[in-house]
Amino acid sequence: MPLFSEYPVATLQDVVRFETEKTLEQRYDARSVYDIFTKSASRHPDRTALTMLMTGA
Repeated sequence: MPLFSEYPVATLQDVVRFETEKTLEQRYDARSVYDIFTKSASRHPDRTALTMLMTGA
């Protein structure tokens, strides 16, 4: 199941529906970037959390 939406968001009408039916706070309870990283790490403990690219090359 998708994290934020129960249906595909593909058109402008979908975006409007998505944005008006619930607030972000109702969709996801993270309140900081730290919360997002810790929740993601608990769901995917074996995956790379962040990759830093030193240049755009």
